[in-house]
Amino acid sequence: MYSSITPLEIRQKEFEKGFRGYEKEEVDAFLKSLSQEWERMIGEYKNLEEKYRRAEEDVDKLREVESSL
Repeated sequence: MYSSITPLEIRQKEFEKGFRGYEKEEVDAFLKSLSQEWERMIGEYKNLEEKYRRAEEDVDKLREVESSL
């Protein structure tokens, strides 16, 4: 299972401004990059999860064939 933090939440995250704080543009660019990578990782996870499910189904079918022999 993946985290409940979404790419959109990462993109929309706001930080308080403080004295001598970080460069807003740099933080925004990093959050955008992070959200894109997070989105890619979620997609990859879902893809792997589906492959695993199909592999489990294949194993179940092979076990049925094996038990019928």
